[in-house]
Amino acid sequence: RPGDVICIYVLIGQPLSRVQPNWRTCYNAGNCPAGSPFNYRDGKYTTAEGAVFNYELALYPGSVVHNPVLVKVLLLESIDQVLQDYNLGTASFSTRSYLQSLSKP
Repeated sequence: RPGDVICIYVLIGQPLSRVQPNWRTCYNAGNCPAGSPFNYRDGKYTTAEGAVFNYELALYPGSVVHNPVLVKVLLLESIDQVLQDYNLGTASFSTRSYLQSLSKP
């Protein structure tokens, strides 16, 4: 269900913005400050950068068409991992229920 991937894509931006509110701007410009989990120029691959990679993967039409199940699972797991690694709690019950309903065929 391609619409599911788009919904999850929107939801993943929320925890990433809690890690660093301006992450999209500095990441796209390549000028995130030293120590930022979105600074891809520092040679460290962080959970935040991995989540952004998966986030961007959902943007490219070939990815979704090629394997929408993989993209959906990557985005779902990215949300959980960002919340866990940056001590942001867990997805709310309503968000978790919604996400789980999307993963059913």
